[in-house]
Amino acid sequence: MIQAVICYHNNLYIHVCFRRQILENCLKWSAITPTCSDTLSCYPYVKNDPFIITDTPHVFFAGNQPTFETRVFHGSNDIQVRLLCIPSFAQSNSCIALNLSTRECYEISFQNETPQLIQ
Repeated sequence: MIQAVICYHNNLYIHVCFRRQILENCLKWSAITPTCSDTLSCYPYVKNDPFIITDTPHVFFAGNQPTFETRVFHGSNDIQVRLLCIPSFAQSNSCIALNLSTRECYEISFQNETPQLIQ
């Protein structure tokens, strides 16, 4: 999703904060794939579009990002959505732990013999 939006940007190197902004914009636009079918293979749907967000999620994320980034999006009516840019485990040697009750998240690094909690 984020990579597809970046295709329309004239700068080949997109700063990480801009990736977080793309994720937030997709939430505001209520579109999981805003560039579909221009940059993503997809067929048009006749009755409804399954890539439209109809209910506001509690967590909205994109994987395979360069680094771990997170923030809380504050929408209308006191709605809060945890936004997550999650890096590839193969490249970062880390995973993300998300507490579903509090929506707090932590990066856990496996670069050493003992897993390290990164705050």
